[in-house]
Amino acid sequence: MVDHEKFSRTAHRGIAFAAPVSEAKVADIEALLPLQRGTTVVDAGCGRAEWLIQLVERYGVQGVGVDRSAGAIAEARQEVDRRVRSGSLDLHEQDITAFEAPQAGFDIALCIGSTHAFGGYRATLRTVKGWLKSGGHVVIGEGFWQRDPPQAYLDSFGGSRDELTSHADNVTAALEEGLIPLYAAVSSPDDWDRYEGRYARNVELYAQEHPDDPDAPAMLDRIRRWRDGYLRWGRDTMGFALYLHRVPNDPAS
Repeated sequence: MVDHEKFSRTAHRGIAFAAPVSEAKVADIEALLPLQRGTTVVDAGCGRAEWLIQLVERYGVQGVGVDRSAGAIAEARQEVDRRVRSGSLDLHEQDITAFEAPQAGFDIALCIGSTHAFGGYRATLRTVKGWLKSGGHVVIGEGFWQRDPPQAYLDSFGGSRDELTSHADNVTAALEEGLIPLYAAVSSPDDWDRYEGRYARNVELYAQEHPDDPDAPAMLDRIRRWRDGYLRWGRDTMGFALYLHRVPNDPAS
C-alpha cells in the first residue's frame, strides 16, 4: 500500500497547481475577482498554497490556507517565508471540517480539487458559503463527467459514477445552494495532457532516482495503471473547471 500523501507530493513536484489548470485559466479567473490590498482570501485544501502565495505577491491580499497534509503545509511555509511579507499569509495544518472562519467572514474562498475534504461538491458549496461576506466570491475547482464513464475506467482507479456529475449540473448545484454562478473556466485537452504527463513523469523519475526506496515499485505500478486509464478513457471522459460563484448581497448589509 502506497502512502497517499507521499505519492501525491511526489507526483505534484514542480506542478504549480495540483489540478489540470493552466496559468492562463488562473489569470482568467483572477481578472474577474475583486483583488486588491487587504482583500481576505481563504484557500481550503491549499496544499502547497501556490495560488494563495501568488495572490499575496500580486495583489497584497490577506491570505489564510488550510490543509491537513503536514508535508504540504511544511513546503508552503518555506515558500511563504521566502516570498511574502510577514503576517500576510497564515497557514493552518488541520482537517478542513474543523476550521472555524472568522465571524467577519472572507471576501473570497478558493477550493481547488479538494472538495472531497468536505464530502463532495455540494457540501463544499454549503460550507464555504457560510465563510463568506455578503457579496463574497468562491472559486471551486471541480471535475465533471464529459460522458457516462465506462466501467473499465472506473475500475482502473476504484471510482464510482456518483463521485461527479455533469458540467451543467455543477453550475445548477450552485444555484440550488443559494449562490450566483458567474463564470466557469473549463480545462482544455492541452491543460489535461500537460498536468497528467508531468504527474506521471514525476513518479517515473522518482523511482529511477530512488531505486532503494521500498515504496518505489508500488508507486510505479500505481502511476502506470493511472496513466493507462487516463490515455484509454480519461481524456474523453473526465473534465475539470474552475467555477466562480458569488454570494448574493444581503439587503441588510
